[in-house]
Amino acid sequence: MEETRTDFNFAFKVTKKDLRRTSRYVLNDLVEISWSDERGDALRVSGRCKDISANGMRFTTNAAPPLRSYVSFRVTPAQFAGSGSVRSLRRTNSGTEIGLEFTGGLKFAAAGMPDLKVVSKPSH
Repeated sequence: MEETRTDFNFAFKVTKKDLRRTSRYVLNDLVEISWSDERGDALRVSGRCKDISANGMRFTTNAAPPLRSYVSFRVTPAQFAGSGSVRSLRRTNSGTEIGLEFTGGLKFAAAGMPDLKVVSKPSH
């Protein structure tokens, strides 16, 4: 992907390299996440998954845990659950888009879901 930026009146192109190690698939399932706030109170929100890979997923919610916090999640009806680390947060018109990296050796296996559409493939 290329984008043009202007800096000090000079135009130059910046190439963003996709560093994904695994394929990413469209998954429009319900996601429920929970985490503890700084006081130790349990918080829980629901959202919508946008895509998923072996190592993580992207979803949108109305409330978001802090960056680098750990959350528990459940994706239904895909019947996939575990824990992950919040790696990115991006505000959008429909809420907050969260990039989550799975933890504890958890991997999503698309092999059992042949109808999944590939969004992107690894760059290598």
